Amino acid sequence: MAKTNIIAGLDIGSGKMTCIAAAQDYETGTLQVLAGRSVPCKGLRGGVVLDIRETSAAVQHVLGSIERELNQDVSTLVVGVRGSHLESFSNHGTYNISRLDKEITQADMALAIENAKAMPIKNDNEIINVIPQGFAIDKQKGISNPEGMEGSLLEVDVHITTGSSTHLNNLAKAIQRPGYRIDNIVYGLVPLGDAVLTQEEKELGAMVIDLGGETMSVGI
Repeated sequence: MAKTNIIAGLDIGSGKMTCIAAAQDYETGTLQVLAGRSVPCKGLRGGVVLDIRETSAAVQHVLGSIERELNQDVSTLVVGVRGSHLESFSNHGTYNISRLDKEITQADMALAIENAKAMPIKNDNEIINVIPQGFAIDKQKGISNPEGMEGSLLEVDVHITTGSSTHLNNLAKAIQRPGYRIDNIVYGLVPLGDAVLTQEEKELGAMVIDLGGETMSVGI
């Protein structure tokens, strides 16, 4: 096959790993699934690494087999995590637009989101995902994308997922040990919700339940 940008998603389960590799179609902005593998892993329990060597061996097995099938290396690796050490909650951020033109930019939106992230979390925890839920301009709520609009006060509601730095670092070490680089870490329930729910279902409200071998994730 022609060389292309191979994106792999590695899902860390309770006692196994599942990997899907895809090629990015830049014209349509979609992904074409090329290969998939699932392997057991004795080094995992409940999504947490108990044995780095066993976990590294499983990583090398699943990613190596996909690379051999496609005859090229994985260029981008996104890791989906789960486990009881993960926590999620909502928060609010604001940012004052002090420029004369008052036109809101992507940079202003990013600063409002950064301000929403400035909140106390557990000492051993770190932020994994920050999902903007909606914006408000000068107290007018319900704005999905304020870019290009005018206002003095930009507000944002976000949903934040945190996880144990210790557990995340051990997982990163296990993945990096065979020579792979992690481009992004996500809470596994987030892309799952995007995959199985329609936009209408998201707007109406829905519950997503992910039943694993030893853990169950629930998202509203």
